[in-house]
Amino acid sequence: MFTLLLIRTKPWRRPQTIRTTSDIGMPGMNGHELMQALRGLPAIAHTPSIALTGYGASTDLTRSGASGFTRHVGKPVNFDQFVEVIVEVCPSRV
Repeated sequence: MFTLLLIRTKPWRRPQTIRTTSDIGMPGMNGHELMQALRGLPAIAHTPSIALTGYGASTDLTRSGASGFTRHVGKPVNFDQFVEVIVEVCPSRV
């Protein structure tokens, strides 16, 4: 699972990326590889990102941060708690 949330601030402007969310354990390119690739793109290099994953050991949290994720959220997650995390990582954009 990977989501990229775009918002168009003006009809004539390109959409701005306001948040990315990714699972870690994806086939092919895992979430760490994906985030490292996204961080290499200037347009979204500093976009808040959330790892939403079943991997929850302290080493997993450390690796998520090193990969470029802003926050690491373990599954299962309560909807309201997840919304709070989104607001926390990008308060001026929600």
